Amino acid sequence: MLLVKPVLAVALLLSAPFGQTDEPPQGAIVVNIKDVDSNDGRLIVALFSGPDGFPAVFNKSLKLVTVPANQHTAAVTFDRVPFGDYAVTVCHDRDGDGRLKTNFLGMPLEPVGNSNNPGGIPNFKKCRFEHSSTSTAIDTIRLVRLQK
Repeated sequence: MLLVKPVLAVALLLSAPFGQTDEPPQGAIVVNIKDVDSNDGRLIVALFSGPDGFPAVFNKSLKLVTVPANQHTAAVTFDRVPFGDYAVTVCHDRDGDGRLKTNFLGMPLEPVGNSNNPGGIPNFKKCRFEHSSTSTAIDTIRLVRLQK
């Protein structure tokens, strides 16, 4: 009887798959950005997993990356993102203060863009995309300047 318990424990350990983790499947999301009209400031790229805070409350995003502005185009990669539904927003933070400048009505004063490049006021539903592979490329996000 004493030998049965250690043999059973060893058998259970050997039957467990090696390297298996409880992490959900995940992959990279590659965001391509175009129509960056100057090298001034930085691009703020925010990945949202739901509508809360989308598109302009960056501290509610799942992941946030800032990169130097590079006139014309840019690319940002979010690594190790669990599979699911997401939306991306991009702001050209021209003065580098880390926030989106808006007018008294809340309209952006700096160039902005969102996944799916929706017309009108963006929301999570319009900008949503499915991430379900080891690498998901977002169709190019065009930055637009709503006010001059």
